[in-house]
Amino acid sequence: MTYQELSAVKVAAGSVCIAEGISLLESLRALHPNSTISKLLAKIIKSKADKYLDVDISDIIEEKIKNDTNNNKLN
Repeated sequence: MTYQELSAVKVAAGSVCIAEGISLLESLRALHPNSTISKLLAKIIKSKADKYLDVDISDIIEEKIKNDTNNNKLN
């Protein structure tokens, strides 16, 4: 078999890569909640949730940022 014939392997490998990429972004956001990239990610996630899920998650994001900031001050 050649690599071109292994479409299931390509799908599985792509899924793993996407899941790991999302995990890295979540870790970045947890470690540096006030960084520019974290704020940009929050805006992107909020806009996608508003557009595709018809859900307003701005309260959840703001609460999460506030809690992360308070936890960082305590440590």
